[in-house]
Amino acid sequence: METPEPLLVRGPYRAPRVRRGASLVDARFGPVEVGGCSTARVPWPYLKRKGQHSLILCGDLLKALKHESIDAIAYYWGVRPYTVIVWRRALGMEDGTPGRWSGSDHEYLRAHAADPLPDVARALGRSIAQVRARQISLGLRSPARSASDARALEARGQEESASSPSRRSGSR
Repeated sequence: METPEPLLVRGPYRAPRVRRGASLVDARFGPVEVGGCSTARVPWPYLKRKGQHSLILCGDLLKALKHESIDAIAYYWGVRPYTVIVWRRALGMEDGTPGRWSGSDHEYLRAHAADPLPDVARALGRSIAQVRARQISLGLRSPARSASDARALEARGQEESASSPSRRSGSR
């Protein structure tokens, strides 16, 4: 079974428009000379140096390093996941990304596996689809579910979210 391509949360990303021999400012090394452009899914300028190419950390790649998963950056920029980790560490960034599921998220999912999906999704600040997919990947939910069940769950979530502010304020 083929793994699906990772999704970009904040894309699309665009490479800086430069020619070979031009100068760019790399976040690690300062001003550098462009040696060429990669052939990755997101073509990106690389440093002019002997040996392996090293992408220039600038522009939208810096934004992606802040917001995208390691797998997504590796896939779209044509580098290894460990390279992304090295870049983040060199720039003083944390290894995790905002959309990453933490261990405490998984604990919450396990503890509330029987609760309605809309309630769990609201508590975690995620969509119902994200919570359902994560529960399936953790083995907490069966992937077989009819479309009518899914629509009923979503409708229930919309009804509950519409009525929940009045419950919090104490009026009925």
